[in-house]
Amino acid sequence: MYLRICYARPNCIAHTLAAALNKLIPPLSLRSTPSSIMQQLQLSLESTPLVTEQEINDIFQGKIVHKLNVPDLPAELWEEILSYLPRGSVWRMIGINRLLFELGMKELYGRVCLTNCVGAGLKTFQQIGYANIASRVRSLCIKPTFLPIMNRKGRAVHDPRESRSLRKKRKSEIQSFLKTALTSLSGCAQLRELNVVVHDQYLSRSLVVFLRKLLKRVGVNLEALTIDMTLLSFLSVHHVFDPKHLPKLSTLTIKITESRFETSRDQARRARKALLNIIHPLNGTLQTLAFEVIDFNLSEIFQKLEQLPKLHSLELRAEVGFSTSYPPFTLSPSSNTTLTISNGWLYNLLCVQHLPKLRELVLEVDYTSILESLASHVHTFVPRLKNLTLTGQRSTLDHLQLSSLLNGLAGGDKGLEYLKISIAGFSPEHMVLFATSLPNLKTLDLSYKDLWMSNQSLLRRTDLDEDEAIYEDFRTRSYPQWKVGRGTNSSG
Repeated sequence: MYLRICYARPNCIAHTLAAALNKLIPPLSLRSTPSSIMQQLQLSLESTPLVTEQEINDIFQGKIVHKLNVPDLPAELWEEILSYLPRGSVWRMIGINRLLFELGMKELYGRVCLTNCVGAGLKTFQQIGYANIASRVRSLCIKPTFLPIMNRKGRAVHDPRESRSLRKKRKSEIQSFLKTALTSLSGCAQLRELNVVVHDQYLSRSLVVFLRKLLKRVGVNLEALTIDMTLLSFLSVHHVFDPKHLPKLSTLTIKITESRFETSRDQARRARKALLNIIHPLNGTLQTLAFEVIDFNLSEIFQKLEQLPKLHSLELRAEVGFSTSYPPFTLSPSSNTTLTISNGWLYNLLCVQHLPKLRELVLEVDYTSILESLASHVHTFVPRLKNLTLTGQRSTLDHLQLSSLLNGLAGGDKGLEYLKISIAGFSPEHMVLFATSLPNLKTLDLSYKDLWMSNQSLLRRTDLDEDEAIYEDFRTRSYPQWKVGRGTNSSG
């Protein structure tokens, strides 16, 4: 039996260290290097000039040396600290030593965003043109802010105050930028993740061509793809996501968000067909499939999921857009599939089904919206459940809610082996309740907000303070259902 009990409190160690380092880092001292480089490294990405390969090599060769003695911390903690620092501070830290150079460059270029086509946006992709930087790019987010909005008919809406010549100049700038970005990204051999976000914007021909060429050049190594679009935008660009260019794709996330415009049944039908054309050819590699904020009936798609035998994770993260007028859709996940549901209404719709093969269920919802159906249907919904994770906002259970849930879980075959849960108050009596309801539990991952005294704690030792009495109660209890004897006090 493995027990993990956590007191729920925010982790601010890295944030505190980052704030302190941001104040302590002095300007770089340079050896045999023009002072202009120092100024370049101190500036944030928004205003920094291009970093040349020679400057990168100077840092590697120790020509840029920092006088600050940094603490000897694990690389993982340094990564966390750098994530809190402004980009200007990260630029200054890459000259301290080799470790911080590598971690700083990873923070600066591990994930890049294609948003603005001028200024900092253009500089970023010019910098990525250097092989030393391109090799560090692993994630790309395409969220173009330079696209005009789209009207109900799918046409671009331009500012009427904008002159024709200015519009022509902007179009030329966009085309030039996309050409530069495509050339630079083609050299990113380590690019593994792509996120495309377009919401009710007019997708110009130049951007569609850019996306098609980009997937042809880098799609062979992509492992994760997120399509985050409104329905009309998806219909205008879905053909560029050709599965034959994605031979290694293992994670696919589909987000069809709410649009400013009403969509017709024909458009929803075309979108479902387009999704199936993307998903079906990936049945040899796809392991994780996630749907989020879908605003049309998914019955037809879910009926086809049986053709994905290697699917390890199915995530339903719908927040809006479902209608009770839609017929309930059916699921047929395999025994090695993890089902994640992030919407209480959706869970209440699905829990009446019977999924005898499902072994792992993750619920990222508000307990109050599903507690009644969870307690009454969980043993018929997933009768052979082995792992249950309950997370999400307002997901902390009080004593009565916990008792109701455990009674529902106890109504099944009592085969649950893993439970992750959060409760408001934790007392020694709760451990007895867990052990009695879930005798086969092997791992309990429990977080709590307050520690409560049980009646037994109050009566056993009146000479102890509250914390000592609670600890004494925990230590002296035994749990024969879990084959765990009485607790012992260990120093250190």
